Amino acid sequence: ESMDKALQWGSIVGTTLFAGGALYITVAGLPAIQRIDSAAGRVRAWAHMYDCSAPTQVAWSLFGTASSLALWYRSGDKTYLYSGLLLASSVPFTVLLMAPAVNNPLHRLAASAPSAQASEVDPLISRWALWHAVRTTTSMGAMVLLLNNYIK
Repeated sequence: ESMDKALQWGSIVGTTLFAGGALYITVAGLPAIQRIDSAAGRVRAWAHMYDCSAPTQVAWSLFGTASSLALWYRSGDKTYLYSGLLLASSVPFTVLLMAPAVNNPLHRLAASAPSAQASEVDPLISRWALWHAVRTTTSMGAMVLLLNNYIK
């Protein structure tokens, strides 16, 4: 029972920290970056934000997913399976879709930032913002499932 409680808290904390970080980036970080005057400044700010936030977001995602799936395995409660899979979906979504289409080109542009043009930078940042909102939504869904299950 104490192991189940620890896993429950691990799933809630990991998922909530991931979802909170994603929500902050979606509603505050990206809009602030999009207001920077120069394309070079926007792409550099995006790269700094991404490079600083990615390691912690990966850690929280792994922690929340592992805790949720372990608790599902131990308890059979499908809420933990669904929340774990929702949170885990951010990994293939990022690796298979976002990285090749947006992250890698934005990092290349950031490396040559002084010559970055708005016509290159802005569509990529806009696409990244939209796809990041998808990750934010799925992680918030996972968080709501866990919190709803907890307060039942």
